[in-house]
Amino acid sequence: LVKFYAPWCKHCKKMAPEYERVAAKYNGAGGQKGVSIAQVDGVAEEKLLRRYDISGYPTVLLFRDGQRLATFGSARTYDAFVAFIEE
Repeated sequence: LVKFYAPWCKHCKKMAPEYERVAAKYNGAGGQKGVSIAQVDGVAEEKLLRRYDISGYPTVLLFRDGQRLATFGSARTYDAFVAFIEE
């Protein structure tokens, strides 16, 4: 799961604590094998924005084996992120 954000984006800042909880669940000790939670500063990585056709922040994409599978489009909550990952 990859979050594309901008440091100045108020929606990104609001979502950050929920996303950090998800990262702690999956990236931390005892996290689910095969699931990585990452984030990309879209301002610093414009090539990736173009590559994945990202036009707004925050955008959260699900990848598997380097292939884009889905775009997250639900409430930006811990429970919604976990449900999205596990479906």
